[in-house]
Amino acid sequence: MTVSVLLLGARSFIGRSCLEYWREQGFSNLSVTALSSKDLDLVDRVAVDYFFSNKHFDYVILSAVSVTNVEASLAMFFNVVRNANSYQMFINLGSGAEYDPLRYVPRMAEHYSDEAFPCEGYPLIKSVQGKFIQSAERFNGVNLRIFGVYGKYEDTSRRFITNNIVSGLRSGILSCRQDMLFDYLHVNTLADFLARVMLGRLKFEHRSYNFCTGNPISLVELGQIISDQIPGSTLVVKNEGFGGEYSGDPTRLEHEFGKIHHKDVRSNISELIRFLKKTATS
Repeated sequence: MTVSVLLLGARSFIGRSCLEYWREQGFSNLSVTALSSKDLDLVDRVAVDYFFSNKHFDYVILSAVSVTNVEASLAMFFNVVRNANSYQMFINLGSGAEYDPLRYVPRMAEHYSDEAFPCEGYPLIKSVQGKFIQSAERFNGVNLRIFGVYGKYEDTSRRFITNNIVSGLRSGILSCRQDMLFDYLHVNTLADFLARVMLGRLKFEHRSYNFCTGNPISLVELGQIISDQIPGSTLVVKNEGFGGEYSGDPTRLEHEFGKIHHKDVRSNISELIRFLKKTATS
């Protein structure tokens, strides 16, 4: 049976990666309508309502966000939420930032968000979205809190892994502002999970889940893994000391859906280096 999916944020890092992965894996039973801001302005209430009129989807995945604009991001979210009669299930791609950067502790569990109230920016956006999904009893939605996610289409100007790969290939210098533990997973792991859930029409027992490894890695260790695979490169750590930990507890999700397989970070980095080498010379 074909599963109809509306993916909002098709040009985002995660959206683009999911589309490519689903196509490469041959998930022909996923009928995906993928829209970017060029196709539909999610901030425009009238346009969104008009789009959803006389349409129905099995799943809507929201990957769209304006990181620096709280009002626009929440408008996108609630414009889609308001049209809940046009789909069966809403999947929001949330963030560990919902736990509030000022109160992070190791391996945060879902209930830790109950007392988290970030007051600005991206953490506020994701917190409002997550709390709405958690409390809206008549809304059929789930919030997947993603921590560190990486892959070949991420923003190389600011993302730690690909920024350092690009820097290492160009100048031989990798940098880390300060060491900390960071819970990273490859974007294809998320894409595979989403496909499995939708194709199997799997049920969620809860409204929020951490989607993470539960096994954070040191940024210095990660930088060294990258450096080891780029001959002649050097990792520079700018500040001494340790900057804390950004990690989640995946127990709830794994209890319901089974252990998530995470490919070894070294092989993922090898693939990223090959990809970024190729794009740099093409």
